[in-house]
Amino acid sequence: QSAFIQPFFNVVLTIPFGFYLRYYFKRSVPQIILMSFGLSLFFELTQLSGLYGYYPRPYRLFDVDDLILNTTGGFLGGVFAPILMRALPSRDIIDAKIQARGARVTLARRFAAFIIDFFLFSGIIGVLIQILLHLLGLDQLPGFLGNYVLPLFFVFVLWPAFNQGQTLGKSLVRIKIVRTNGQPIGFWRLFLRESLLYGLALPSFMGLNYFFGEYFGAFHRTEINLAALGFFGLLSLLFLINFAWEIISRHHRFFYDAWTDTTQISTFQSQPKNPVARQDSANDDDIQKS
Repeated sequence: QSAFIQPFFNVVLTIPFGFYLRYYFKRSVPQIILMSFGLSLFFELTQLSGLYGYYPRPYRLFDVDDLILNTTGGFLGGVFAPILMRALPSRDIIDAKIQARGARVTLARRFAAFIIDFFLFSGIIGVLIQILLHLLGLDQLPGFLGNYVLPLFFVFVLWPAFNQGQTLGKSLVRIKIVRTNGQPIGFWRLFLRESLLYGLALPSFMGLNYFFGEYFGAFHRTEINLAALGFFGLLSLLFLINFAWEIISRHHRFFYDAWTDTTQISTFQSQPKNPVARQDSANDDDIQKS
């Protein structure tokens, strides 16, 4: 019955919230009650405001009962958390795993940075460049210049050159490009690295796709198309072999890094577990020395 389901799930909704506050953030029960009430109040005000003006009027009623039920759920999660905490890893173990994971530059982090930079950031910059070229009366310039070359140059060369080797995507996933000796990467080395990737490897796959369609799709079977298909096919094969080998061997240092003596490192900084305790320990050592 709705008379039971709605109150029941309003309580269940915030039980994980209270549990996590007690389990990971070590909050007391009074703090959990206050924070659960604040979360529930946020829900109700969001509904009352029509998603803060997105809708012209409220789409739900402000219900005081929901405030009570949500707060009760957070309270129950905090009270029963100690019962289940014995079966779960401690916060120190969780933090140690996070720090160890943060120190590794995985393919997933690199791929996430690529998606953000290539599809999102480059797309936005490309639109802005097109608007700027139109305002300057330079619409006659080749389309690939404003749609491909200039956006990629800004995102992958110019931006990281003045941002310590970090693109926007790399900043979000906390990695950056440096030389293999740990020194900052210079502009020209960065330009060469990105030119190998976005000026040689990626256009090779694009060329293979284009001439494959011309030769087998459009049936433009000329000797020039066949030679271009073979050329781009050979380059693409070499790049694929390099990518596959580095992934299988788990080196993850592809040809553009090897040829430019660069690598990617994590910028994730581990925090001391208990700075206050360390300071107290240092003070004790000073007293003993005295």
